[in-house]
Amino acid sequence: MPMLLRVSPPTRVVCLTAAVVLAACAPEAPIDNGGGGGGGSVASKAHRTTVPLLGGTVTTAGGGDFAVVSDPERDLVYVIDAKAGRLHGTIRLPTGSQPTRGVEDANGQVRVALRGTGQVATISVATARLIRNDSVCPEPRGLAWDGSRNALHVACASGELVTIPTVGSTTVRRFDQDLRDVVVSNGKVRVSTFRSAMLIDVSETPSFLPLPSIALPAVANQPASFEPSVAWRTVSGGDGVTVTAHQRSVQGDIDAIRVGLAPVVVPYYTNPCDSSVVRSVITVANEKDVISSFEVGAVLPVDVAVSPDRTELAVVGAGNSAVVRVPLAGQPVAGGLCGVVPARPPEPDMLGRPSATFGQPVGVAYVSSGLLVHSRSPPRVVIVPPQTASRPVNVVIDLEGTDDAEDQGFRLFHTSSRGISCASCHPEGLEDGHVWTFFGKQRRTQALAGGISQSAPFHWKGDLPNLTSLVGDTFVARMGGTMPDPTQIAALTTFLDQIPVPRVPTRAQPVDMTKGRAAFEKAGCHACHSGARFTNDSTMAIGLDETWQVPSLRGVSRRAPFMHNGCARTMDDRFKDPSCGGRSHGDVSVLDDTEKAQLTAYLGQL
Repeated sequence: MPMLLRVSPPTRVVCLTAAVVLAACAPEAPIDNGGGGGGGSVASKAHRTTVPLLGGTVTTAGGGDFAVVSDPERDLVYVIDAKAGRLHGTIRLPTGSQPTRGVEDANGQVRVALRGTGQVATISVATARLIRNDSVCPEPRGLAWDGSRNALHVACASGELVTIPTVGSTTVRRFDQDLRDVVVSNGKVRVSTFRSAMLIDVSETPSFLPLPSIALPAVANQPASFEPSVAWRTVSGGDGVTVTAHQRSVQGDIDAIRVGLAPVVVPYYTNPCDSSVVRSVITVANEKDVISSFEVGAVLPVDVAVSPDRTELAVVGAGNSAVVRVPLAGQPVAGGLCGVVPARPPEPDMLGRPSATFGQPVGVAYVSSGLLVHSRSPPRVVIVPPQTASRPVNVVIDLEGTDDAEDQGFRLFHTSSRGISCASCHPEGLEDGHVWTFFGKQRRTQALAGGISQSAPFHWKGDLPNLTSLVGDTFVARMGGTMPDPTQIAALTTFLDQIPVPRVPTRAQPVDMTKGRAAFEKAGCHACHSGARFTNDSTMAIGLDETWQVPSLRGVSRRAPFMHNGCARTMDDRFKDPSCGGRSHGDVSVLDDTEKAQLTAYLGQL
């Protein structure tokens, strides 16, 4: 068992209302923190709103002597003095801010994306205070500082890439993709996409570099390949290199390649990393090509970091509480490496459960004093010193809310069951856009956001009457999990129902919603897609071989590909191909080209 140095939060208070710093609400008081020194925190207990895992919560500053850690559930930002091993200060943001990614700018300040309010916060590391909040886009995700342009790049989930120079006008470039991260290296800007797992080199004509798909050996005489999906985190590796932590999802008939007999009680497909139909992967790419791509034993790889000397990377798996460290160079493209255990890792408890020291890791970064891991629950920071350290002591800094009870619905949704979790296919409570094959039939991952409990019956054909039966079919029968009790099902329902519909993208030209609605009704779409959620929650025949449950159209623009089998890559494709949409699925033949464009634009703003 390693030695632990635990640092409790000091009592200095910083109170914030909106973007205005009011004052210190209480004087500093000296405390005994195990030799860690002073710092700052909030004395009153923060509110908590459980949100799906976002990851990427740690930003280094001051040459690695400091780290800024975001807590999107409590709307708190912590400034950690990593060199001294103590909490330097805590910043309370307005309720619903959801701070996540950050980046240090040229002035030594840290900019933090506020997912909930569509803003970017500017934070003084030296004083641990909020300077201001600036509105940027509907849902900012990734940040990068561009030193050559003296500008901040913001990648937005709704498809905008916003560039904010220190001097001059803000520019907005729009992509038909859900952008995730943005990195700058060698003067070039590259953004990643979330669900489609691509890297886009931004230029006058953006080029697309898909992450590699790896063909695996046949199973049960059927070919099985794994295609890239869900790029959780992309960071710079220096000299034009990017490192992406993403997933691969199986392509091919699952029921032909699965292991075991029905009812399914084991993973479909096993490998040394204890994974199944979804696997976690690290892909390293230079400016032109993929250098290496290898699997790691980290379910939900929500964050990755590259060591300052570029010899090692660390990835956290929030679904199985894993902290994996592997050499950065020399990994094979199709390797099966599951990762090296962290230096002096805390041991599991007597029941073999994940280490209580790391808890549920959601952020990781290399700092001047070692490897810093941010745990969501319990909320704490652990600094693992380098191998060369004279004292093998892990520094544990407890953060606010340590005594909060864990949300059972959140835990059920995110915890790994035999190498996969619900969030593997429904990242951030949404969906991965992947098309699966069951018994020869293609089925696209369904959306969960916007009040799932209101949409019963469930599944593509509406053949599951309630959430209990849905959990039994997916989590138990297909994922090999244990059937939750009624209390857990109720908690899962509450957790899912609070996941909001994704925000719609901004447009250079406003949409005429009145004309779009007229086209929507002229084509007869409102007959089934009615009410506030744009669904009658019924099972309908649309001129295909089977009947289908009517989905909500809220947030539909963020759910490509479309239809139950993903046959429409774009909304235009849906309206052009009757074999995809169904002969009785509205009648766009009554619309002229202008009306079709108005309909498409209208759907994009729901």
